[in-house]
Amino acid sequence: MLQPETSGTPRQSAAWSRRRFVRNTAVGSATVVGASALGAQASSANAPAGSSPASSASSDGTAYQIDPAYAHPVIDTTEDLTSPVPHRRVTGHFEGAGQKFTLSFPPKRQWRGRFFHKVYPSITETPSDTAIAFGVASGAYTVQCASNGGFAADAATALFSRKVAAEYYGTTRRIYGYIYGGSGGSYQTMGALENTTGVWDGGVPFIVGGPTSIPNNFHVRMMAYYVLRAKADRIADALRPGGSGDPYAALDEAERVALKEVTRMGVPARAWDDPGHVMGLDNRVILTNFNFMAKTFDPTYADDFWNAPG
Repeated sequence: MLQPETSGTPRQSAAWSRRRFVRNTAVGSATVVGASALGAQASSANAPAGSSPASSASSDGTAYQIDPAYAHPVIDTTEDLTSPVPHRRVTGHFEGAGQKFTLSFPPKRQWRGRFFHKVYPSITETPSDTAIAFGVASGAYTVQCASNGGFAADAATALFSRKVAAEYYGTTRRIYGYIYGGSGGSYQTMGALENTTGVWDGGVPFIVGGPTSIPNNFHVRMMAYYVLRAKADRIADALRPGGSGDPYAALDEAERVALKEVTRMGVPARAWDDPGHVMGLDNRVILTNFNFMAKTFDPTYADDFWNAPG
């Protein structure tokens, strides 16, 4: 459940919108144009008064205890940037753990008392241009931590970010925070919220993963490419408005079996409205790159499939 905010409505940005952020999550880089003294001033040792380095009190009086491995955040650099939008970038790490993080703060006039925290299984500590601009357009600073520390590192980063933000913005008011992530990040979002109290005020898991996501969903779509690509447009026509509604009508027996298997493995029939996406025609790499996962999960699967009983 989302905690109600008391701050104002987030501003919109003409150049960077929420829709563009959803469409584009490619990792970008920022251009350094200057530096400030925040890096020399802010650290876990001199964080703003009134907040403990070891816990975060929630509205119901309980607290989340920071994992000792992430109890000592250190700020490495502080830079004022103009790309993709004006913001202050603070980079740091957790002493002894090697875990890195980045905090991206909008100008003071644009901040509305909140932060957004993106998670993903293979994410680095460097947020994309779109994530930063999305935050600024929404009156939020952006939090990102390298993914190899799990929710404990994310939680410690989020809590430390509040201290740095309180000093930078000169505020003692509550700072609201929201965690979000798609695909594998949806699991991380839910896991972070389930295992903490008072760290984030809400979260948005999107494109939620399922038990057949990796590698089955991707590999069954590869099978669709090999077996059904010649009939893909006819399947799509049958399922689109005005079509017959029967995607199997134009298929032979082997193709019907293949389509049923693809559907049962989690590819919804309506997805065939874009057959190129289903079969990876617009991006073959996204399907074929999961081959190594199958070999990692079950190295003898191919031999067992052809030789082992059952």
